[in-house]
Amino acid sequence: MQANPNDTQALTKRAVARIHLGKLDEAIEDLRLAAALEPDSADVEAHLAYALWVRGRLPEALTAARAALALNPEHASAHYYAGRLLLQTSTDLEQAVEYLERAVELNPSEIAFWFDLLTAYRRTGDLVRAGAQLRFLRSIFPPGDARVVYAEGLLASDLGHLEVAVDRFERAVAADPQLSPARYDLGVALAKAERWPEAVTLLAALAEEQPQSYTAAYFHALALYNTQRAPEAEQEARRALQLNPRAADAHTLLGIVLAAQGAYANSIGSFENALALDRKNFDAHFYLGRAHYALREYAGARDTFRAALELNPADPEALFFLATMLERLGDREAALARYRELTERHPQDPRGYLGLGSLHAKYGEFEQALQTLQRARGLDPDNFEAALALGRVFRRRGQPEQAVAVLRDGIAQVPESAEAHYQLGLALQRADRPEEAAQEFATVDRLNREYRTRGTGMGAPPPPPGPSGQ
Repeated sequence: MQANPNDTQALTKRAVARIHLGKLDEAIEDLRLAAALEPDSADVEAHLAYALWVRGRLPEALTAARAALALNPEHASAHYYAGRLLLQTSTDLEQAVEYLERAVELNPSEIAFWFDLLTAYRRTGDLVRAGAQLRFLRSIFPPGDARVVYAEGLLASDLGHLEVAVDRFERAVAADPQLSPARYDLGVALAKAERWPEAVTLLAALAEEQPQSYTAAYFHALALYNTQRAPEAEQEARRALQLNPRAADAHTLLGIVLAAQGAYANSIGSFENALALDRKNFDAHFYLGRAHYALREYAGARDTFRAALELNPADPEALFFLATMLERLGDREAALARYRELTERHPQDPRGYLGLGSLHAKYGEFEQALQTLQRARGLDPDNFEAALALGRVFRRRGQPEQAVAVLRDGIAQVPESAEAHYQLGLALQRADRPEEAAQEFATVDRLNREYRTRGTGMGAPPPPPGPSGQ
């Protein structure tokens, strides 16, 4: 280099050395100079593509890889880089497959090419070719090879076989503890399988090891939330948003975490941020409706639940909440229609029958109420709300003994419900059992005193809205 600063071969060798040393900016500078000195060198452009890729300058890296292929269409590494970059940016997955297939054809001895081609097939949803690729890899590697076992886990995850995926990822990590992608996907699979205690431990380690990884931070926050560690989940969700401010899922998660801590007004801002980024985010619409409900903003809740149902018309929770908001707003016919829709779409879900029966009872339609509430209780005998509503109907129909039996079942499930004790007291009075009634009313007074002493606080969101009734 001292004898000839414009020696392209020397510049390229120095650039490669600098890449290995992590001096990426200096390497890129060397390679740009080499490319200017030798503009017809595909190798220089390919090296430049790799350096830019590692540096995170993906569009420039793809341009350099394509420039290398324009100079030499048979350059295996340039095909590989172009394919990987398209996979990473998700800009043209079909073309990524074409590049990687050609890279394998040109250099079949490069095993990394085969694994990334399998990834490309998975990303395009071509699980048939992905499976064939996996069978080929099994044939050339010894049993238990960590990379092959890891690939088995990825394909199982694609097919929705989460427990199989977790098993394969665990085996891959056991075979090669340094296989970071397997550890990462194990954490994600544990989260998707809702194995939260295991997930939170692994994801905490990954988030610490990969502090710049948005996905690690997001799933760590999700696992913290699902292990009832809301303040830590909030902190981690905010960190995820610092890494990727345009991640709608992270804004949604932050809103859910804030609502879990009683900060409903603040959660609304997070949900609105998510929807500004992605209007088709069902969870953002749904939980925004929940936040409006918690603030007793029933019209706003109604509108957002409607928006959620436009995205997923069959979602049972959104149907139930929308029906309940319509009921709260006094739109009886619309509420009845939505409750009926819930029973038709989900005949095994007790909530539709519970809402329908309670609404009939509210308007004195006791025969219809009794029929639907009994159906709700038959579907879920341990449903407290169904027991309370059915006991109330029995009492109002002049069937106090039936009311007493049902309400005692409800109290066994939720002994701290002042409303259930009150309804039981009324039923006992009607059954001419005054001493027992007096005991229930005394329990109501005690529970109300305790409630006033504790205060409502802001520690947790209210339960889903229960059907109304007298």
